[in-house]
Amino acid sequence: MLFRSTVAMTLLSLASGAKIAMKPFEDPSMLSTISGIYFEPVVSTDNYCDESSIPRNCGGKIDLDLSADSNIEFEWIASESMDKYISVSSPTGTIQFEFRAQYPCTEGQSQMIDGSNIEYDIEFLQDAPKDAIKYNPADSFITLGLTASGTKCRIFSRLSFIENGDSGLSMDITKLTFNADYDASLVVDGMKTYSWTTNKFNWIQLEGVSGIDSSQFSYNIKDAPIYPSQTPSASPSMAPIATNTEENKRTIVESSGLKISTGTTALIVSLIAMIMF
Repeated sequence: MLFRSTVAMTLLSLASGAKIAMKPFEDPSMLSTISGIYFEPVVSTDNYCDESSIPRNCGGKIDLDLSADSNIEFEWIASESMDKYISVSSPTGTIQFEFRAQYPCTEGQSQMIDGSNIEYDIEFLQDAPKDAIKYNPADSFITLGLTASGTKCRIFSRLSFIENGDSGLSMDITKLTFNADYDASLVVDGMKTYSWTTNKFNWIQLEGVSGIDSSQFSYNIKDAPIYPSQTPSASPSMAPIATNTEENKRTIVESSGLKISTGTTALIVSLIAMIMF
């Protein structure tokens, strides 16, 4: 039996609430060139791509009622079937997960959740390094509500990771999830339809690599390796015994955790010897 294995770095207790799930953009050809990977919502309606200009711009719509919850969650996955992984590496810079969607409005208020109030969870590949990156709360945030122009209501989030030490950035993951609580009394009541586009944000991007040769950094969606299933470990009472000695026979009984008399021990050891030897 084979399975695709991941290792989780659990740094949160996920709360229920409004959720936005993101997956790699199906056809990123002819989009603006970025040092990263375009993503799109898993659930999106009225999807389109404007083919009349180069680079082209694509987008769609998502429905969300922020007034019905007080926690918002973002999920970034390499594939819906979980058979791929996100791979990003660079000698320096910042890995940013950024989502933005908005709709026309003049109501509500703006609020920002800073990075220190965001909880996150990462699922790494089994053999991937876990300590090559660290979360950067100073460059992470979630903003909700009315924009400064007073003409749009927006959801805008960023989660940032920087190198941990001097070995560069390395991230091989199948999923990233993060969430935060917010004040539902400050958002507009009811279900709203938000528009998202690829002309700004909705990507995983390497920031701060403009002066580095492109051969030194990479960002890809790759097929997850297949690991052989692990053979269940033998129970202590059935552990292999090297030689047929009284000491080894006694070990079998004692490792079972039974508290028995010396005479009974001798009897059981004899029975085991008859069975096993």
